[in-house]
Amino acid sequence: MGTGRTLLTILRRLLIVLILVAVFIFSAATTMLYVFHGTETRVPSVVGMTEIRAREEVKKQGLQLEVVAKSYDDKAPANEIIEQNPKEGTIVKEGFPVRVKISLGKRSANQ
Repeated sequence: MGTGRTLLTILRRLLIVLILVAVFIFSAATTMLYVFHGTETRVPSVVGMTEIRAREEVKKQGLQLEVVAKSYDDKAPANEIIEQNPKEGTIVKEGFPVRVKISLGKRSANQ
């Protein structure tokens, strides 16, 4: 009877290990599908556009526009995008944010 209990204990432990390995493999496969699956798109150029127009352009590509900074610029008029990241032509997954910096225009003497 002692060997019967020992064999039963070994089988239970083996079953638990097999279940844990199966859960791990399933989790890894699901994560890989989630991370690597998705539609890729090319980032459009939005430099020189207004924020409204740039939002429309990135939305067409399945992307989002995120304003990260606004600063004075002697060359660009107010509300014009002066920088973007990622750069035009970069391949990204849909839903990726295009981060931009918007001009406040030329700094006046009062500012």
